[in-house]
Amino acid sequence: MKRVISCVLLMLVLTSNAFALEVPTDTVVQNLNGSQQAIKTFTVSPEQDPAALIEEPFELEGYHYTFADIVKSENPVEEKRIHTEVITVETTKDDLALILEQLKPTIEYDDGRFQGTLALDHTSLNTVAAGYATKNYTVTETKTIGQLDRNDMSYVPATTIKNGRTLSLANVEWQVTGTDLVGEALMPSQYQAVATYSAKASYQAATGYVTTAEYIGDVTHEGVESVTYVLTYIGTEANHKGAAAAQAEAFFADHFPWILGGIVLICAAVGGTLLVCRRKAVVKAECEADETKKIRRRKNMKLFQKLVCMALTATATASLSICAFAADYTFDTAADTDYYPSTSYEDTYGTAYHYGSKNLVDYQIPELPYGVLSTTQTGVMEKLQLPGLQQTVGGSASGIYGVDSGVGIPAVTPVIPSYQEPAYTSAKDMERKDGSIGTLKIPSLDINMKVWEGETNESMKKGLGHYSSTSAWDGNIGVCGHNRGAKYTIGSIKDLEIGDTITYTTIYGTRTYEVVLVKTISNSDWSYLQATADNRITLTTCLANQPEKRIA
Repeated sequence: MKRVISCVLLMLVLTSNAFALEVPTDTVVQNLNGSQQAIKTFTVSPEQDPAALIEEPFELEGYHYTFADIVKSENPVEEKRIHTEVITVETTKDDLALILEQLKPTIEYDDGRFQGTLALDHTSLNTVAAGYATKNYTVTETKTIGQLDRNDMSYVPATTIKNGRTLSLANVEWQVTGTDLVGEALMPSQYQAVATYSAKASYQAATGYVTTAEYIGDVTHEGVESVTYVLTYIGTEANHKGAAAAQAEAFFADHFPWILGGIVLICAAVGGTLLVCRRKAVVKAECEADETKKIRRRKNMKLFQKLVCMALTATATASLSICAFAADYTFDTAADTDYYPSTSYEDTYGTAYHYGSKNLVDYQIPELPYGVLSTTQTGVMEKLQLPGLQQTVGGSASGIYGVDSGVGIPAVTPVIPSYQEPAYTSAKDMERKDGSIGTLKIPSLDINMKVWEGETNESMKKGLGHYSSTSAWDGNIGVCGHNRGAKYTIGSIKDLEIGDTITYTTIYGTRTYEVVLVKTISNSDWSYLQATADNRITLTTCLANQPEKRIA
């Protein structure tokens, strides 16, 4: 069955069609100084991968066109709006001068998207008490009561009224204002009393004051609304086919799905017939000796598998070359140098496959195209799980790859490389109050940026993006960022020198890393994001004007 599954996968690979191309906004065919050209213009979103716009060689009006050049131009957009920001200050007094000392005439505004300068609106000032406390004090009143014939307390009232408040007598001081001669001595004859009255009182006093002020101004956002790509194709005169050949080719092209379906049905019918025949042969062979029966069963099953595999392969080949059978015609052309690329893991991804551990296919690709004319695909790299890779072929019970020894061919045991268990920390529950998961600093480049989860456009608007498929603390931490054209860029990492330091701070603490490698790599090389047992951090960004390259 493994051979059948492999054939089915091969057929799917060979018959897969290219993704639908964007529809050009304009197409011009011209002959410029003897050069036949087809110029196609596309206006797409900034996230669109320009590589997906390039067509395979095509024919148009008697010419065979091949891709020659692509030119990119950005279509900027500017948004403007009025923004109000409320600022609060605290003072000990309700004093305008004291309040204005704490309010700047203007402030800078930046929310990650809009930026601008806001001015203080003096008419918006509003001051209120921050709170109240009870204060106690004493109310006093002094009265003079005069021309009394004696210092008698009955002449002094026990209370008095001040501002509606009743005060009690607290003290009396007697003064002599007149005397008489009695005998040979002067004796007091008149008095006045100086009476002091008091009472306890309280009031509510403000503990402080809070003032709110509004800053108003225009804020703007400048960005790229869309990108225009102009693709140039160079044409050469095509070989002309006969009318009959062209009609036949068109017929097969129009009816290709039905033809392919018929071929599949025919192959299925042949396979079913062979299966029935072989099953009958197996039943008939039951009368033979046990050992002979077992050998024959194995041979019949393997023969059936080979026939089915051959049928499916023939179907796939026929689906690819069906137009060649349209008619009998001949034409001269140069030798074809384009071949189907290798489908092996090493050739496809540029790195060896590691059994039992993370591989390149497990990693994601950033959403945002890097740099100018980037070939980085938009979205997430699809993870393909091939079933049965660790199963046996031909009923072998040893758990190894190979063919059952019953047909005389020894099984082959693959060499499975040993590896050290990679370290990994999930980014889950690592978010800080502002939503970021860490802060990255590179002192030699004056870089101090926050790291946000996900290698997305949204993350890189606010700082750096963390490859969600890599570890967030222990092991290999993958981080990506813009190289230019954005608020947060790390294109300068190409200037890092061996021995420079990088610090990374999360809720788990702070680690300092030493730069050991600064390298220009292919945009398809994801080997540096492989999980590791040691602690390291890997930074990636694109290389300006070299879409096929990156800095790691």
